Amino acid sequence: MAAPGLELEGLCFGRGEWQVTFDLRVPAGAFAALIGASGAGKSTLLALVGGFEQPLSGAIRVDGVDIGGLPPARRPITTLFQDHNL
Repeated sequence: MAAPGLELEGLCFGRGEWQVTFDLRVPAGAFAALIGASGAGKSTLLALVGGFEQPLSGAIRVDGVDIGGLPPARRPITTLFQDHNL
């Protein structure tokens, strides 16, 4: 059984020649910051976890439950952006 919290396992996404794979575990109750250079995949990762982009492969689990098939509104995920976007 997976550890509680957020787990990304072999989460792969690509466009054209560009491809990225994410593996991540954030324990329940922990805080995490996503930082990196422009074009590193930060927004893509958030879109995948939020359900706004679909991965080529891999799993997204919250508290051991695979949420990969859920639409964005049904996922227990919230993204707080640095700037307000309308």
